[in-house]
Amino acid sequence: MRKTLYLLILSLLCACGGGAKDTPSNQTSAGGGTVPTPSGGPQVPTEFRLMETLPDNHSVVRFYQSQEGAVYTGLVAGQEIASDLAVGNLTVHGARNTLPNDQYSISGRATTSRGTDINLLIRGLFLNSDGTEYVTRMFVSNSNGNNAYFVQGTPASSLPSGSAAYKGFAEISRNDGSGVRQEGNFELWINFNQAVPTGRITASTQDYIFTASDVTVDPKTAELQTMNALIGHKLGQHKPAHLHGNILGLTGQGVGGIVLSTEIGPEGFVGAFLGKK
Repeated sequence: MRKTLYLLILSLLCACGGGAKDTPSNQTSAGGGTVPTPSGGPQVPTEFRLMETLPDNHSVVRFYQSQEGAVYTGLVAGQEIASDLAVGNLTVHGARNTLPNDQYSISGRATTSRGTDINLLIRGLFLNSDGTEYVTRMFVSNSNGNNAYFVQGTPASSLPSGSAAYKGFAEISRNDGSGVRQEGNFELWINFNQAVPTGRITASTQDYIFTASDVTVDPKTAELQTMNALIGHKLGQHKPAHLHGNILGLTGQGVGGIVLSTEIGPEGFVGAFLGKK
């Protein structure tokens, strides 16, 4: 997995470019408790949470950045970058590119609280017409190898009713030294009429796929999860994987998450998805 994050950064650094004005990030601090939402709606936990530690010592974390008003879910090789994002110690400057279908990309740089220079590569999707609600995939890397792979966005104040179908951007990368990263599409179906909303997801690129048939949404937090996903070659062996994400946007009109294989070895995979109804 460590090699996967490194290769993802390299491939995206080569792909991103373009010109736009510098975009500073918001400054904030993180604490405990939950974000106030309408009665009966999801309550977003604000504390920094360690969700799981993988065999290669990478970790999955969740946190909320209050001034930016965004929830983060990510895979990290070290805690420095995630901690600085959580408390708002990063001022980011980057170039924004407009992409089709309400999407955009940003290639940026920042300095951590310890003086370490980092690179940020962002793929984003606006969830409403004025751009105030969004979901993004973010790669963060530094020279020490403390890389991070996040999906973040506007937290949900309410969840949809009935059945909902989300579609959008997906990517999958191999961990075999090739640096291969492929982009594609995903579809996620969720039945929100159930006490614990449950659904299935399928994502496909030219050669790779990730899928799960038991994705659940915690109605108390709008967090998305399954420990029974599969990721790998379309025509080859699929690897066990975990999925972590969130229903996003004020009315739950968006979604984003990461998928990561859990085995140590040269055939690991990592992926992400972001989309809307």
